[in-house]
Amino acid sequence: MIVRYLGKKSAVRKGCPVCGGRGRTEYKTLTTNTYYTPSGNRIFVRIGKEYEVSDADGEFLLSLGDDFSVGETAS
Repeated sequence: MIVRYLGKKSAVRKGCPVCGGRGRTEYKTLTTNTYYTPSGNRIFVRIGKEYEVSDADGEFLLSLGDDFSVGETAS
């Protein structure tokens, strides 16, 4: 199965934790990430790249949410 990494959205809170001064939240997209699959493999992914994984690992990665999509089939 071929999957494509779309990036992961994360929220970073900034400001003083005691008084709450200048508190704000920044939303960023993680362009790289590391995933551990049920088969025991470690996959380092970059945004926009396609990766070939086993069917079981592909289903696991797709079940994580909007982080992955099904890639184009190899021709």
